[in-house]
Amino acid sequence: MDTLTIVLLASLITLIVLLILRFLHDYCGKSAHRDDLSMKLVVPNFEKNTVYLIKFADNDYCINASPFCVKLEYFLRYHQINYVPIEAKFLALSSEGKKPFIEYNGVHYPDSDVIINFLIKEHNLKYNLTADQKAISHLVQRTCDKSIYILNLYSKLEENMPLFARTIKGNAKTPSWHLVYMQRLIYYSLWTRVKSDGTGYHKKEEVVELLQQDLEALERILGGSTYITGDTVSPGDFSLFAHLICGYHLPYEIPIKEIVDLKCPKLQSYMLRIHFRYFGDYPLKEPV
Repeated sequence: MDTLTIVLLASLITLIVLLILRFLHDYCGKSAHRDDLSMKLVVPNFEKNTVYLIKFADNDYCINASPFCVKLEYFLRYHQINYVPIEAKFLALSSEGKKPFIEYNGVHYPDSDVIINFLIKEHNLKYNLTADQKAISHLVQRTCDKSIYILNLYSKLEENMPLFARTIKGNAKTPSWHLVYMQRLIYYSLWTRVKSDGTGYHKKEEVVELLQQDLEALERILGGSTYITGDTVSPGDFSLFAHLICGYHLPYEIPIKEIVDLKCPKLQSYMLRIHFRYFGDYPLKEPV
């Protein structure tokens, strides 16, 4: 087989793979139009009042590659809600095309915020917070879920894509060679989100500066308190811990680790304390 034939064959294979990935991406996007009640259940034979948490496979570094999976599991553990974690197939996604999602009494619920709001009402959970504390908690949650998430994602995709894909695969039994194709789908779908936010057009140093501003603000809000609003957990803590550990505790370098190490010692202690208390069954490997 001559060189030209090999090049043409490789180009054809690449084109076919890209078309398949585009189809999968569009398929996942269209799932956002599905009715939650029409979703096929992952666990059709369910136990009543048990939360089935469908998430990515866990890993040995940051519990789970998705901070939203960690956020939801922290909420469930803190409130001692009966749940069963399920590491579903990669393309087993919610009605909004994402993970995590839950199934509860035969009903599908997408999105970590929607799920938490539902479970708070379902279990009549109370947070003894003042109006000011509720506002602080809410703003911390949004800062983490909407800003820090995207800023961390920029570094994971642009600087560490192969390793990030392995982190998403985690301890799943999926053959490693699948990553050759899956990392293209992961990059395509997630980078679209980073660009739509506007962050994808920034330079690396601009992203690092924005991330540092967010983290230093959170460091100041936390101060000397155990949690962001004082001595008891608030909803914002679930997000803060999740985004810290899913950015800091990785087998590769991204800017959040250096910023936390050098400028945010309170956030570092906070992260380690919560991990020890609520995720002690995850003996995480040391990050890079």
